[in-house]
Amino acid sequence: MGFWRGVGYFFAIIIIIVGLLLLPSIIGIAILIGGIVFIWMLRKNGQVASMKNDLKYLADSERERIKGLADSEREMAEAEKGLADSEREMADVEREMEKRKEK
Repeated sequence: MGFWRGVGYFFAIIIIIVGLLLLPSIIGIAILIGGIVFIWMLRKNGQVASMKNDLKYLADSERERIKGLADSEREMAEAEKGLADSEREMADVEREMEKRKEK
């Protein structure tokens, strides 16, 4: 919870207490309802902030996962290229050995 949201809750509680003290009058009821609405707004604001943080975390982790997949695909392609080069070298060596046997 942010500092200013905490200050807002503090003032909302004070507003509600003042509304309860003035309760028999219309002004007291209006102040009480205003304090309750203020707390409701602060809670909604906190939920939105929490959802933004969660979505940012999910986006960052998804970005890292995609980056990891791209890195692993690149490594796999390099390994396949190295394997193909090794197979070519082995084929060359086998041809050389066959030529030596024929002589």
